[in-house]
Amino acid sequence: MYYLSVLLDIGRYIPIDIYIVLMINISVLTRKTTIQKNYQQREKEDSSGRNNSMENIPKTTLKIPPDLMLWYKHLALDRNKTVTELVVEAMREYRKVLEK
Repeated sequence: MYYLSVLLDIGRYIPIDIYIVLMINISVLTRKTTIQKNYQQREKEDSSGRNNSMENIPKTTLKIPPDLMLWYKHLALDRNKTVTELVVEAMREYRKVLEK
C-alpha cells in the first residue's frame, strides 16, 4: 500500500495527512499569536495617550452576545481600532439616523 508523504526540512518523511494537520495547527497558532501581539500593541498605544479624549468618560458595562462581541473584536483588529471606538462610532451613526 502506498501513501503520500512529505519530506520535512529535517530530512524525514511524514504522511501527508499528518503534515496537513500540522500546517493547519501552525497556521492557527500563528494567527492567534498575531492577534495577541496586535492587542498588546494597541494596549501599549492606548496607555501612551492614544485615547486621551475618552479618558474622562465613565466606564459602562454592556451585555453583548458572545458571537457579536467576537465579530466586533475581529473587526477592531482589521481596522486597527478598539472595540470601544467601534461601538461609539456605531452609536453616533445610529443617533444621526434617528435624529433626521
